[in-house]
Amino acid sequence: MALADGADVADFICAASIGTKGHLRKGLDIKVYIGDTIRAAFSGKVRIVRNQGARKGYGKYIVIRHPNGLETIYGHLSKWLVEENQDVRAGDPIALGGNTGRSTGPHLHFETRLCGVALNPALMFDFKNQDVVGDEWTFNRSTYNRESAEATRLRGTGGVYRGGDGLYDEVPGMKRAQASNNSSVRYHKVKSGETLSAIARKHHTTVNALCNLNRIKKTVTLRPGQILKYN
Repeated sequence: MALADGADVADFICAASIGTKGHLRKGLDIKVYIGDTIRAAFSGKVRIVRNQGARKGYGKYIVIRHPNGLETIYGHLSKWLVEENQDVRAGDPIALGGNTGRSTGPHLHFETRLCGVALNPALMFDFKNQDVVGDEWTFNRSTYNRESAEATRLRGTGGVYRGGDGLYDEVPGMKRAQASNNSSVRYHKVKSGETLSAIARKHHTTVNALCNLNRIKKTVTLRPGQILKYN
């Protein structure tokens, strides 16, 4: 994964108004400085290179379409380094960080969308370790909000879950309340080659307990980066 040289993830996932009334952008705000190199998260083709205006929406932004149908969006840029229909590889420079559009300071607005549906980038990226979570991720409508909330908390954005729509923001006082409510729950990030038996031994529990807690079967194939509850 490559987004911005020297970038830090801001401590919230934003849901800020852009463009027309009622239209929301859903993604991560990542701290960058004007002129920082922004890089493609995955290989793909540049679909859109556009400017929404000096004080509108994303300002200068780029949309890249990836082979699996996923699209990544990069907003508030100061300069484009690519053109529409250009092929790019993961890590290629595509733009410079900026403060264009509806923005209160230099940062990169980063979104992941599939078939037009905004998905929480923290489900796919481990921002603490600057890596992808795993080789694949399966969307499940019934568990998305819960998975999204856990992903945000575990992968370094420090966001707080907000009511059922998969969005997060920083709300004073709510982080402390959430932390106390989840104090008894612990999580394990699966490493390559790990098995349920090994994880159970490590955390002094049983395979049956892991399966019941995570609603999985003993025969499940674990993915590197997968998050499991163990307490």
